Amino acid sequence: NNFGAHEIVVDTPDHLETWPQMDVRQIEKIIMAYRQRSLDLRGDDRFRQILITKHHGLPPSPSPYQSHHHSHIIAMPVIPLRIEEEIKGTLEYYQRKDRCGYCDSISHEIGGQKRVILETDEFLNFVPFASRFPYENWVIPKRHLPDFGLITDSQIVDLAGALKSIFTRLHKVFPDAIISMVLHSSPVHEYFREEYHWHVELRPRTERPVGFEWGTGF
Repeated sequence: NNFGAHEIVVDTPDHLETWPQMDVRQIEKIIMAYRQRSLDLRGDDRFRQILITKHHGLPPSPSPYQSHHHSHIIAMPVIPLRIEEEIKGTLEYYQRKDRCGYCDSISHEIGGQKRVILETDEFLNFVPFASRFPYENWVIPKRHLPDFGLITDSQIVDLAGALKSIFTRLHKVFPDAIISMVLHSSPVHEYFREEYHWHVELRPRTERPVGFEWGTGF
């Protein structure tokens, strides 16, 4: 059915400030808001999936709401096709290898260092082996963590620094592009999958922003 929730996170009180410009502590607060709202929304057992998206560099808009930098939190009564396919692939890998495919990818990338962009204490930022889009890159916890809602304060500090660095670099290379970010986490309630590994996907874009469609497959 068409039941769901769509919330806006106002990223900063400064109307013109962007993620590359703002203090990393402000990005920490934004991620804390993501966590708080993710935990609160799952209090409704009709929701199966919570998705977080952001677009940096939206074109000028006559609407003050659209031109003020913000993020989206969307709760859905269905599991999006994109995440369903990721879960299916994860479970098939578990059946063959008895371990997480994402964790194996992390180990392989750290060992090879061919596609690693940034490594922190808690997270790895790398280019996927088979990227779907130019300059696509992922940020993923180095430890197996299926649920973004359980991210710790120290992990938030680490993630904020990584995301600020990535957005800053992409903006320098593509100053006129829209940089889209989507956060994939395990479904909730009885659909939760311990085998899943939450992660953030980013890419610069020149087309009209459709983060919800890109992030879900809808």
